[in-house]
Amino acid sequence: MLFIMLLILFIIVFFYGYILGLKFSNKEIHKMKNLAFKNYELLICSINWIKNYDKVEKYILKGGYKKIAIYGMSYLGQCLEETLRKKDIKVICGIDRNASQLYNMNIPIYNSSDNLPEVDVVIVTAVTSYQQIESNLKKKNINIDIVSLEDILK
Repeated sequence: MLFIMLLILFIIVFFYGYILGLKFSNKEIHKMKNLAFKNYELLICSINWIKNYDKVEKYILKGGYKKIAIYGMSYLGQCLEETLRKKDIKVICGIDRNASQLYNMNIPIYNSSDNLPEVDVVIVTAVTSYQQIESNLKKKNINIDIVSLEDILK
């Protein structure tokens, strides 16, 4: 009788652990898929930038933008800031949700919830989150242009 009770307990614990394991692994798989998609989109954007290297500068000059902010100060944002600085285009600041963990010796980096300096345009390098970022920024100040780096490069 004790053996049967232990066996039933073992089966219950085994299935409970199995179900929890499936639930955890599905969450991890979903996270990995999202990260893979984000990295793929950033790669495509980077390739388009390499193919159309002068498009960003032409867009800024054509729009008459003098004060630029870059939203998304990870790799792509850092590259954009450096490229614009080398072309004597004034980047006023960077904006990033992880601003407190980032540093750029050339420009201050703000969180989107901070009071942002006045700019003419915000170029969003976080291409997979563009719609949400645009919506959040427009709630703060509707008088600035907000454009995705991906759209500039098309």
